[in-house]
Amino acid sequence: MRNFQIETKILSALRQLKLSATLTELVAATGLPRNIVEEHLPLIIKERRGHFQVKESGELVYTFPKGLSNVDSGLGTKFRNFIFQLANFILAALTFLFKIWIVVMLVGYFIIFITITVLLILAVSFGVLSSKSNERSSNSRNNNWGFSILNLILRFAIDLWFYSNLLGLKDNQPRKKENTSPFHQAVFRFVFGTKDVVKPWEEEAKKKLIRYISLQKGVITLDEIQLFLGVNREEANKFFSYLLINFKGEVKVSDQGTLYGWFPEILRTMKVVENQKYPSTIPKQPFSGNRPKIQPWIIGFNIVNLLFGMMFLTFNGNPESSIIYIIPVFTMSVLENLTMSMDLTNQIMYLGLGVVPVSFSVLFFLIPLFRAIFLYFYNQKIEIRNKQINLLREIYKSPQKFTIRNDKEKKIILDFCDQRKIEVNSTSGEMTFSIPDLHLDKSELKKIRQNIKLEEYELGVTIFDSNS
Repeated sequence: MRNFQIETKILSALRQLKLSATLTELVAATGLPRNIVEEHLPLIIKERRGHFQVKESGELVYTFPKGLSNVDSGLGTKFRNFIFQLANFILAALTFLFKIWIVVMLVGYFIIFITITVLLILAVSFGVLSSKSNERSSNSRNNNWGFSILNLILRFAIDLWFYSNLLGLKDNQPRKKENTSPFHQAVFRFVFGTKDVVKPWEEEAKKKLIRYISLQKGVITLDEIQLFLGVNREEANKFFSYLLINFKGEVKVSDQGTLYGWFPEILRTMKVVENQKYPSTIPKQPFSGNRPKIQPWIIGFNIVNLLFGMMFLTFNGNPESSIIYIIPVFTMSVLENLTMSMDLTNQIMYLGLGVVPVSFSVLFFLIPLFRAIFLYFYNQKIEIRNKQINLLREIYKSPQKFTIRNDKEKKIILDFCDQRKIEVNSTSGEMTFSIPDLHLDKSELKKIRQNIKLEEYELGVTIFDSNS
C-alpha cells in the first residue's frame, strides 16, 4: 500500500542531496530501511520524471534534472494527493483549535472573574459617591473611570493574545523573532510540553555516524558506535546489524583479531565534505521551552481561576452568606436581573462559574505536575547516559591509563570492554587501570584504514543514462 509519509521523507532527502543520490545516500538521509526505500523509488522516478545513471563502478545514481514536481495527471493520483493534503490540514486545524480552546478557557475565565470583581468595585464606588453628591460632573467622571477600567481589561486581553505589553514590550519596540511566540503556544507547551529533543539528537547522531564511516574509509568498530550514540554494547550490536543489512556491509577480523565492519558501498557513494566528529552530549528535555517571564503569568491566571471557581462552587446561594462570598452574591443579583430566573442563575453560577473552571484548573495543574515528575526521571537517565558517553570517550582516548571512581563506572567500563581484559597498575601508590587490547585494536584499525586506497572506490564516469 502506498505510504505518502515515506514518499515525503524520500523527496525531502532528494532535495537535501540536490536531486541526485545513490540508494545508500537515501537510506542514510531518511533513516528508513533499505527495502522500504527500494520499494518506493520506482514510483517516485515514474511520477517525478527521474532517471538513473550507471557509473563505471557499477553503482546506480538516481537523478531528477527536471525537479520533483509530480507530472502524473491521473484522476486517481490527484484524488490521493488531495486526500493526503486534506487529512494533514484537518489534523493541523484540530490541533490549533485545541490549543485555542485551552487558552480561551484559561484567559477567558480569568477575564470573566476580574471583570465581575471590577464591576463590584464600580457598583460600590458609585453607591458611595452618589450618596455624597448628585452632581452631574461627578457622575461623568465616575463613568469615565468605569469605562477606563473596562477598556484596560479589554486591552489586557488583546495584549495577552498578541504577546506584547504583557511581557514588557512597548508598542514601538521590535520583537525578536527567536525569543517570542504566540501566547496560545506558550500555554500549550506549559501543559503538554515541547517537542522531543532526544529523538532528533539520536537521529542526527546516526546520520553523522554514517558520514563518519565514509570519512574513515568505510571501516567502523563497535567501540566507535558506542562513542557516537552513547549506548551499551547490546544496543551498539543492534545498530551494527542495522548497518550491515541496510548498507551491504561485511564483518571482518584482522590478522591481529580486531573485529570491524567494512562498508565499501558507504565509502563509494556517500558525499561528505565536512569533518564528522563525535556529536555533543544529549540535551535534556525541557519542561516547556517557554521564556521565564511567561511562566508566572500562566500559573497566576490558573490560580485566580481556581480560587474564584472554588468560591462559586462552595457558595450555597444564600445572600446572607459570609463576607468572602460578596462576589458570588453580587453576581447572583446581576444574573437574576438578567435572566429573571433563580434556577437558571444558580445553574450558571454552580456549573458555569464553579464546576467548569475548577475542573479545568485542577487538570491544568495536574497534567504538568505528572509530566514534571516523569521528566525528572527521564532527564536523570539522560544525565547518566551523558556521563557514560564522556567516560567512554575519555577511556578510548587514553586506554593505557584511566581511573575507576565507583561501581557505576566499573559496570559501564566492563560492558565496553566486552571480552577484553582490564589490567590494574599501581605506581607511586596510585591505582590506575588500562585496556591493552583496546590500544592494540586502535593501532590495528589505523593500519587497516591506511591500507585502503580511496581511488579504487570512486564512482567513475557515467556509462549508461536511462534518459538517453
